[in-house]
Amino acid sequence: DLCEFPLHAWNDLRLAPAFALRHGLSPYPGVGQGPLFTWIYGPVPLLLNLPATFAADVVGALQAAWAINVLVLVAPLAVIFLGAGELRARGPAAGAFALALAILLIPRPNLVFHVADHAAIAAGLLSCWTLARPELLTGRHLAAAAAWCALAVWSKQIAVFLVPAQLVFLLLSAGPRFAGSYLAWV
Repeated sequence: DLCEFPLHAWNDLRLAPAFALRHGLSPYPGVGQGPLFTWIYGPVPLLLNLPATFAADVVGALQAAWAINVLVLVAPLAVIFLGAGELRARGPAAGAFALALAILLIPRPNLVFHVADHAAIAAGLLSCWTLARPELLTGRHLAAAAAWCALAVWSKQIAVFLVPAQLVFLLLSAGPRFAGSYLAWV
């Protein structure tokens, strides 16, 4: 997948706005204010790809973007599977096995194409996981869940539906006080 990632023009187009941002051009230009990009998503994926813009050449930049893409796909799964108390209780290999299985189940196109959805899903997944552990539901965890949710929305705007969904979840599972605190943090 690393060798195939640079071959797709889609990935070039998705990395171009990060280069523009690095060189002072707005990836969201107004009418008559600069070059138009195909970037219509939030700033989080652009910021995640900024390290790739420091590569020595185009292929290096695309390979760095591939590594960032894989990290965005795998890191939330690692946090969840290696941090889940239920899996840790089954022994040290249980979480690692679950993580390996989850990585194997990632659809191949997700490893070959960079899309804003990856950052939105990763942040949304971490937000949901943070809220789904009622024994750890504290103000700090509500703030973390709200921050992950905001990052999901700032990755891809359609993730805004996480906010009402998580509010309903909190209303039903923890009560209005927790839901109100969460909304204030968001």
